[in-house]
Amino acid sequence: MFTRAVAQGVLPTEKPHVREHPLAGPEPPKDAQKPSRNIYWRDAWQDAAVYEMDPLQPGNRIVGPAVVEHPATTFLVQPGCTATLNAYRIFEVTETTGS
Repeated sequence: MFTRAVAQGVLPTEKPHVREHPLAGPEPPKDAQKPSRNIYWRDAWQDAAVYEMDPLQPGNRIVGPAVVEHPATTFLVQPGCTATLNAYRIFEVTETTGS
């Protein structure tokens, strides 16, 4: 009597094409900027820049502390870090100083 069966298969699929966008300059557009707000980070309140994600363009750099907002997600760019939107519209976060 069988109490369990396991099957495994492989199906060839096409990889999706990820569109590459031209790079704009490092300065985020004015319409992406929102009023700053205080954030609590490592036992202290700090003023943080706030950006709306959709108007940001590939090549833009966000220097922390900053908050990037979108209706589906929000993320923090920590103090001492920089987030750069790459040509595939993916944020790359790098540490610029010890945070």
